[in-house]
Amino acid sequence: TVMSSASLSYAQNEENQEKPAANTENLKNTSLVDTLNTLIAGRQDIIEQIKLKKHEIKNAISQEDKDNLSKEITALNNKLQSIEKDIQSLVFGMDMEAVFKKEKKKFVWKDELFKLVTPIVQMLEKITERPRKIQKLRTEIENYKEQLAAMKKALKNLDSFLKKLNETDKRLKNELIKMEEVWQKKVDQHEDHLTVANVKLNELLKEKKSFFESSQEVMKSFFKSRGRNFILAILAFISVFLILRYCHRLIYKYSPIYKAEKRNVYMRLVDVIYHILTILCSTGALFFILYISADWVLLSFAIIFVLALAWTAKEGIPLYWKQIQLMLNLGSVKEGERITYLGVPWRVISLNLYTTLENPSLTTKTIRVPLKEMLGLNSRPVAENEGWFPAKLGEWVILSDGTRGEVITQTPEVVELKLRGGSIKVYSTQDYLSMNPVNISVDFRIKVLFGLDYNLQEVITTKIPEQLTEALKSGLKKMGHKEAIKNLKVEIDSAGASSIDLVIIADFSGKAAPLYNAIKRAIQKLTIEACTENNWSIPYPQIVVHSAEQAG
Repeated sequence: TVMSSASLSYAQNEENQEKPAANTENLKNTSLVDTLNTLIAGRQDIIEQIKLKKHEIKNAISQEDKDNLSKEITALNNKLQSIEKDIQSLVFGMDMEAVFKKEKKKFVWKDELFKLVTPIVQMLEKITERPRKIQKLRTEIENYKEQLAAMKKALKNLDSFLKKLNETDKRLKNELIKMEEVWQKKVDQHEDHLTVANVKLNELLKEKKSFFESSQEVMKSFFKSRGRNFILAILAFISVFLILRYCHRLIYKYSPIYKAEKRNVYMRLVDVIYHILTILCSTGALFFILYISADWVLLSFAIIFVLALAWTAKEGIPLYWKQIQLMLNLGSVKEGERITYLGVPWRVISLNLYTTLENPSLTTKTIRVPLKEMLGLNSRPVAENEGWFPAKLGEWVILSDGTRGEVITQTPEVVELKLRGGSIKVYSTQDYLSMNPVNISVDFRIKVLFGLDYNLQEVITTKIPEQLTEALKSGLKKMGHKEAIKNLKVEIDSAGASSIDLVIIADFSGKAAPLYNAIKRAIQKLTIEACTENNWSIPYPQIVVHSAEQAG
């Protein structure tokens, strides 16, 4: 009665809290006073009962009565302590006993893990309840059938044995008849159980739906409660992650601190901490949504997933530490230095979760790659006037396979050359670099070897080189190559078995690179014309054209 009155007073207190704000405080105080009066009256009543029981125990005769009265006194003392605790809680506004008496609970990780997994197990039990019931009934039916078959066979054997007994064995016959009746009842009971099990199984099988219908119901049920919580939690994770990443990008873009050419180690450390906090805050948002929605199953799944991820990640701690070193610019790759990545040289612009690399000679000047791609690489300072690629866009190159063309595209993957006539030839960047491209758009040299007969020995070291040089210059100027000629001379190369060999050395500006082969043919043509005009005999075969060399 005392506790019921206290509960009633609490209920009244709760109702009073819902009334208009003007009367809330007064009603609350009134309800609290009524509750305290009720509890105090109840406490006094219990004290009187304890006194009465103690008096009765003195007058009790049997030990049994004394034991019963002792138990009643113990129960009343427990009630008295509970009421005293309630009075203190209402007066102080807190549980004072809990403040001074905190239980030191021993942490047992197996028990805590079991508590964490329990909601998941319960959910799985609920999902598999119907198939488990069906399987259980089928097992029971099989057992009943086997037992019935065995009992019926036993009764048949017993009946055969009874028929063989003589009339003189009445006592044994009566005993066996009673045994037969007992086992026949067992057979009837098993048949009843078998019938009931079959009926239950048929009912469950009637409820069986198609896979599509079952999947549809599961999806509806999932998205009605748990699916909604799951989606909200994922959205919370993504939203917090993107917002924090966007804020970091804004800070990185507009903060004057980050606009400095070089960031010191402290700024980089702040970046690393920021990235770690981004992951922690995003994960915390996911847990918070699942916690306030009281979805313990998904919360357990999330906690187990994060713990499993952390357990797996511990194997990669050395790897993560190396990446952190890179972000702090303390690793083997540093910002502003030169590295070779995928066979192509790059300047490291920034080291972050995604590293920015630059090659000013490529069509796509910058690329972004994951930080882990930098592991195992080494950078070095950039040398003065160091080139970043054999040629730039629009320049002409000659490859070791003899291909000559204008570079129209060069990326980390492919290089495209436009040949004379307009055709396009494509190389993978690795193959292109392996063919040692010669850039003739800077300057280039053409060498032509030819031999003259020994009967010109008197003038071949003086007069002929001068005359041939003038003839070549004059002829090339007439062909429109005057501006391109940087140097042209004819010298003795060697004395051969049947001829004295001369070499024509002609240096041209890179502007004439598209006409490289035309100029080479023109030199050969002008050489033959000069020999014909001056009656310089050329032993057959003597004219040899050497490969182009870039002017030093």
